[in-house]
Amino acid sequence: MAETTVTQAPGASTQSTGRRSRLFVFGLTIMAIAVGAVSFWAYKEIESAEQKLEDGLRLRASLIVDGRVDAIDTQLKNMMGAASRLIESEVFSFFAAEVDQLPGDVSMLIAPPSTRPMSEEPATESSDPMEKLSEQLPLMIVNLRDFVLREGFVSARIVNRRADTYISTHSTPPALTTAEEAEVKRVLESGQPLVTGIYAGPFGLVHGLIMPIFPPEFDAQHDKAVSALMLVKAITGKNNLSEIVTASSVSAEGFITRLLQSTPEGFQEVGLGVGASLRPIASPESIDADVLPFGVRSAADGSGQVYSMGRRIPGTAWWITQERDYANSRVDYTATVRSILTLAALGIVALGLLVSVIWWRLVGKEQQEVASQLRDLNELINEQKVLLDGINSTMTDPVALTDDKGVYHYVNRAFAEAVGRSTEEIPGLDIAAVFGFDTAKRLEATNQRVLLTGESTTVDEIIWLQSKRHHFQISIAPLRGENGVISGIVSVFRDITKQVEAQERGNRMVQQTIEALVRAIEAVDPFLGGHSRIMGRIASLIARTMSLPEREVSTIETAASLSQVGKMFVPREVVTKPGALTPEEKRQMEQHVEYSRDALKDIEFELPVLEAVTQMNERLDGKGYPAHLKGDEIGMAARILAVANAFTAMARPRSYRPAMPVAQAVSILAKEQEAYDPQVVRALEAVLKTPSGERIVAQAAASRAE
Repeated sequence: MAETTVTQAPGASTQSTGRRSRLFVFGLTIMAIAVGAVSFWAYKEIESAEQKLEDGLRLRASLIVDGRVDAIDTQLKNMMGAASRLIESEVFSFFAAEVDQLPGDVSMLIAPPSTRPMSEEPATESSDPMEKLSEQLPLMIVNLRDFVLREGFVSARIVNRRADTYISTHSTPPALTTAEEAEVKRVLESGQPLVTGIYAGPFGLVHGLIMPIFPPEFDAQHDKAVSALMLVKAITGKNNLSEIVTASSVSAEGFITRLLQSTPEGFQEVGLGVGASLRPIASPESIDADVLPFGVRSAADGSGQVYSMGRRIPGTAWWITQERDYANSRVDYTATVRSILTLAALGIVALGLLVSVIWWRLVGKEQQEVASQLRDLNELINEQKVLLDGINSTMTDPVALTDDKGVYHYVNRAFAEAVGRSTEEIPGLDIAAVFGFDTAKRLEATNQRVLLTGESTTVDEIIWLQSKRHHFQISIAPLRGENGVISGIVSVFRDITKQVEAQERGNRMVQQTIEALVRAIEAVDPFLGGHSRIMGRIASLIARTMSLPEREVSTIETAASLSQVGKMFVPREVVTKPGALTPEEKRQMEQHVEYSRDALKDIEFELPVLEAVTQMNERLDGKGYPAHLKGDEIGMAARILAVANAFTAMARPRSYRPAMPVAQAVSILAKEQEAYDPQVVRALEAVLKTPSGERIVAQAAASRAE
């Protein structure tokens, strides 16, 4: 019995160090998990604190903005209400309607009486509309001035549809600017009030309110506004815009309120303090049609980062925004973050101490277990040695162990006997020294593939040993060490020579049977024998062109040789009949498939030959026979045989017709896409362009010549 070398087990010191290293890695893993958990907790707490900070700031800013926007909106509505009551009174509506009817320049209305043209016929009561309106004008001016003083406006004027002023609180009102004329016309056309933008005037920063004046309801001659009331109001002073915007509240602590307005040239900040002014600013980030959402952005005055939000005041180009310095807002949050990080650090330190204590206790306990484990290990090694020696003496299949360089380190007795050497002289030799160069080259290629992929494999090899030819089935598996790294190859050789020789004898018998059947086919009709051979060559070339596996090619070649065997049992007069078959004769001819099945079913081909033969006459559209299969129900071998059979039948002569030109036969197959697989037909076209295909065409031509 061959001796088996067993490597001595590592010493107690090595085992202890390895166990301690594993414990150390385990402790580090637990510590890493704990640190990760604490860090995640700290992260979530910090995230929650920041969310609470921003939620609180968002709520406070929203309350301030909403309150001031609503207050300004209410003030504007009150102003519009007071103005509406004035201009809707009959005095103003009648006067405006009469002025709208005056021809010519309305300035004559407010001209001194001496400058007006005299009527040709004096009358006791004036009939001049201009004069009547002039008489009413002082009262209208007084009413307008009283309204301005009562409601806190700076000035007021009434203009007609030509933008001419005919009533004003100033004795000499300034002419309207181009922008003011455009605003008046927009109000007159739309019939809707307009709050103008804030601008600098003689009284400081002011804004305007333009209201349409409609004629009395019973005046059917007018259906649109006939004049417009233009009011000017200062933004500073009691109960004015500045007082509403700058009003302080507890919730506004730390916040800065800004009044912005949008102009065609861009945004402006409206200064509300001493020396109020308009200052151009950059467009606020993320602003849309009505809302500036809460977020972190640059301050309106460019002083730094702030939390801010804002809203547009309805019906105006004004915006109320709230800002709070970013750094000052986060003072409490920063203190909270420091507290959370301090707690997290203390927790990590405490966990580190706990893991260290547990590790030291485990190491001490491990030292006590090492001696006991070593004793058990030595006993196990002795038992394994006895077991391995027993297996070595009884295993009949050769077994070998090589390293990654192909050098043998161990072989069993069966391997040594097979190669004609002793078990002692083989370790240290390489594969070439044991099997020879050619065999070693094949075996080393397989071994290298297993070393690279790490996957086991099984191969069949023919090896000459002691001048005898052997067929081996070799199972090759990678040998891994404790660290999982592949260090060598384990090969188990199974001698299958007898099985292979028996299979070869069976194949020869099957081939002889096939040849006998082909000769029998030719006895029925010589055309069928030549047909089977040419069809087989064409089908084989098509299969190889389509890169089918070798097993599929062998199936097609065998099936082609036997494809006509069933026709031996069809009446000869039907097989060789010239012209078209009758329905009854066609039914008899189609039975050749069943005859083929009966003749071939008991032959062991080890390939799906019978399936290919019986499906060869099926068509993709289900119009074939005998089972009327469709599409994917027909195997690829049968599809190839169908194309090859049809082409050969058309390209060779029969007893009842001449051969068809090759190009015409291919064209017919290409058009019959519902019956024949287009992929196979394209492969046939490619085959016929090769030298092998050209030789087949030449053989078909020779058949026609015969």
